[in-house]
Amino acid sequence: MAGKKAMLCLTLGGRTHMFGESSIHGPIEHYLSPIQRGTLAYTGFEVLPPFIAYHVPYISQEARETILEDYITYLTHLDQLEPLKFPKLEEFDEKLYPL
Repeated sequence: MAGKKAMLCLTLGGRTHMFGESSIHGPIEHYLSPIQRGTLAYTGFEVLPPFIAYHVPYISQEARETILEDYITYLTHLDQLEPLKFPKLEEFDEKLYPL
């Protein structure tokens, strides 16, 4: 998948403040790592930052429409996003020791 880009787009029931270092659920990166690092980056994709919509089941229709507008804006500016940094397979030997 080298030379291709990938990103996650997800909705959550929790609010933004519920995900972070000292929050009830911990950092969202802990949940996304198996997919972003363990699958996408491992297979060679450049992984872009995820688009996350928080508290979706509990917000108004107007707020959901704002999220959709934000998503459209996000998608139209993908070329401006800095890929996330993950180790690359070529940085390791055949036994997966760092070079």
